[in-house]
Amino acid sequence: YCDNNSDGKENIDLTQLQPIIYTNNELVEFSYFKSYNAQNGTFADPYSEPSNTEVQDGEILYVKVKYKDSDCFSVAKVTVRLPVINDAINLNQNAVLKICNEDFSVSEPFDLTEAVYLLFDQRNNNVLLKDLQITYYVNKNFANQGTSAGKISVPSSYFSSAANTYVYARFQSEYGCYSIAPINLLFVLPAKAINSEITICDNNLDEKYDVNLLAYKDSMVQYPNEDNKFKFYKEFADINVAGKEIINPENFIVEANISKIWVYVENLPNCGSYAEINFKKGEVLTL
Repeated sequence: YCDNNSDGKENIDLTQLQPIIYTNNELVEFSYFKSYNAQNGTFADPYSEPSNTEVQDGEILYVKVKYKDSDCFSVAKVTVRLPVINDAINLNQNAVLKICNEDFSVSEPFDLTEAVYLLFDQRNNNVLLKDLQITYYVNKNFANQGTSAGKISVPSSYFSSAANTYVYARFQSEYGCYSIAPINLLFVLPAKAINSEITICDNNLDEKYDVNLLAYKDSMVQYPNEDNKFKFYKEFADINVAGKEIINPENFIVEANISKIWVYVENLPNCGSYAEINFKKGEVLTL
């Protein structure tokens, strides 16, 4: 057996047990249960779909074999053994793909293949990634079926019209064993930077003002969020220019001729906006 989805459970056809349990020629009926009370001869928790029943290794079930023209019956106790002959495929279940919806469009294209390394960690698997076939489906049921139904034909450019939705990836080995995992697709609106003001003090009376810019970051953005990243620039023309970013914002020195700088706030690469930071000189305490 394959341990599909690496959960220790598989769906099997219990009716395949019939010729093993009963070998005579009389007409009998089979029914399957999860429990049996031998003291009063009663069964409980019947399996509703014996031809496709989820079981796990070591599970015990009971088969009632009854003559069709009589109330007489016998009971067979079955212990399920699911020897896994192929390596299970272990997948992470929390992959998230985010895309910047900067123009507030009703749909955005996702490259689902970018989720492969979020889902599959070679350190947790014996089977090699290169030996797996990876396909993508619009929901969990289609992914488990693994047919053409619900299959995403162009995973490198999958358009989603929902701001927060899921699709499913299916990783299948050459032996037909598989596991599936969800991919969360998220639209992200650009971080909204706002103009702000910081009061600075010349504590050393040297016409230089020390300030920790990151201490004021929540006042620089409309909606504070731990995903926000802040970049600071002395000149507007320097915004997002390589090598022009203020490299030590925790210990920024505001020189006497500087009255403002700029901040660029993003929550994804190139998914943000800029704003001014104005400096207001505080009163000097005279002793």
